[in-house]
Amino acid sequence: MQRILMLHEITEEHLKLDISDYDVITFDDGLFSQYKHYKHFLSYGKPMYFFISTDIVCPEGVEQSGESVSSGDAHDNYFNGGDLSDFMKWSQIKEIYETDGCHIGGHGHTHTRFKQEPFIKAYKIIKRECSQMMDEFDNQGIEIDSFCFPYNEDIFGYRPSLRQRGVELFFGDERVDADPLVRMEKYK
Repeated sequence: MQRILMLHEITEEHLKLDISDYDVITFDDGLFSQYKHYKHFLSYGKPMYFFISTDIVCPEGVEQSGESVSSGDAHDNYFNGGDLSDFMKWSQIKEIYETDGCHIGGHGHTHTRFKQEPFIKAYKIIKRECSQMMDEFDNQGIEIDSFCFPYNEDIFGYRPSLRQRGVELFFGDERVDADPLVRMEKYK
């Protein structure tokens, strides 16, 4: 069984982790701090998957945040005020896409939580989300074959909708979250 590490924001503490025991490294949410530090992780020689929500991408003309903010704070800044400066730009996503060992995958279009929605409503929204996400990747010239469930919630509707568009590799809560590992390192 493969050991898969899940990273969100990248801090100095994350860069100090020994991740040599993991087979795959995943990065959720398309945060700018991931782009700033992705070359550090290339040295491990592991496949790396960057999961992007296609509606949450920083416009090319916007100055990006130099800070490493948490994924939750970055999403709050976007959802509550439209601030996309903590996320990657399409040019940066494409640079990663063109790097050997790196893969771009889907993470929904709007990173919406559906778990509390009635089944039929959630299913319809998920189908629309998947279609919008795949269309945007097509518009950007990026082919994907992997998907990570937003909030790690494997809700019915994602897999069949995405398989129709060629996505076969799915990631969720089977991954090991790096944040508790960082906290454990602090107390050694």
